[in-house]
Amino acid sequence: MIPLAAFLAAATAAKIAWPLFSREPTARLTFLTVHLALAYWYWLPAANVLFVGQLGPENVIPDLQIAREAVWTVLIYQLSAIGALGALVLLFPERFKVAASARLPALALGSLAFVGAGAFLGWSFRTEGIGLWLQLLTGRTSARELIDYYNFSTSIEQSLRALLEVVTVFLALVVLAHASLERQMGRIASVLGVLGITLVVVATGTRSPVLMAIFVVILGRLSGQALPPGPAKRRRAHFALSAIVAAAIPIALTLSIRAAKTGMGDPVLSMVLVNNDMFRELVYVKSQMADFRQGNPVDFLLVPFTYMLPSFLGFVRQIPEHLLAFNGARANIDLILGSGNVFPGLIADNVLVFGSAGPLWFAASIVGFTLALRMLRNIAPIGTAGVAIQVAASGFLFFSFRNVHPGLALVLVWSAAGLWWLRAVQGRAQTARPDANRP
Repeated sequence: MIPLAAFLAAATAAKIAWPLFSREPTARLTFLTVHLALAYWYWLPAANVLFVGQLGPENVIPDLQIAREAVWTVLIYQLSAIGALGALVLLFPERFKVAASARLPALALGSLAFVGAGAFLGWSFRTEGIGLWLQLLTGRTSARELIDYYNFSTSIEQSLRALLEVVTVFLALVVLAHASLERQMGRIASVLGVLGITLVVVATGTRSPVLMAIFVVILGRLSGQALPPGPAKRRRAHFALSAIVAAAIPIALTLSIRAAKTGMGDPVLSMVLVNNDMFRELVYVKSQMADFRQGNPVDFLLVPFTYMLPSFLGFVRQIPEHLLAFNGARANIDLILGSGNVFPGLIADNVLVFGSAGPLWFAASIVGFTLALRMLRNIAPIGTAGVAIQVAASGFLFFSFRNVHPGLALVLVWSAAGLWWLRAVQGRAQTARPDANRP
């Protein structure tokens, strides 16, 4: 009953807090992102471990007593985020100070995402030729079988290629978020966005872009700022959403099947019971690394800024001490000399780095992200362009509950610069346009 009480408390807290956040656009997005992330990365795997019986391939069965304690840790982090966001909303309610709008050039961005993804695929396997590209696109081979996942770039070229991947995924997410908000999932821009995501998945062998794309479409609909559907649009929207899901799921499963042949696990269960199981990693940290001394917080706090640091082109960065220790203990991986990695998840990150103060730092990071989203919306508060970029940036926060994205801060800077540029260009065009009513 004790673990079940934590689940009930989490659901009750979310339900009680929802009316406070549902009225403020930006806080609503962050609240939904945090709770959807906790549900996917922690609560669902926790229910699997505690109530279903460790379904899914996993060699290490977690200590159930520690698991029963770990659900309360997840609850504490959830409550800390609710409390901090609530204080922000009550003490500093959101106000739009700039009466400006920006229309999103969705077709242009979708085209850039598609072209960028194609360039990324060709760049990643340029020496292998078209034959391998066709094998990757048809699922006859997987990039996982061809790529060594090193934790440092060995050249400026690799760093720039990593940057191109982030740009492409972000553009595609913005397009899909905009389409979700405007209920136009069947437009050409949305198709190009989906194709861009698909090509990135093919080129990297990872399913994270698919997961982020599905998330931003869902968040766009739940944002409370989506346009109301017209009578004729409702059926088309449902059809388009079904088509996107029908296209995304086979891609993920195909890659899972290829991954299974290389030891990555069962193709059906891995996406919902293994790859998202940050709860199991939290249990491992609490049971096997309880004596770990707190790591250097500066190295961890700099992770979201990695792609903005002067050392990015050489990709020389200080890997946080707790990640070195976790990878060595969990999977015998040397992050500096070896390839591959495993991640403890955002909650375990905070446990290892900040100890008992972890919930406070976690809450502070959520508030900081919310303030950054407010800044974006304040640049262009009218229309769906600002909201679409907020939703796309939230996709990177959602994924950061697995591992903090090194381009998170850069995405926010790009978003602000892009909105300012759209405002300036469209404002000049509107000023130069002659007044149709003038004699």
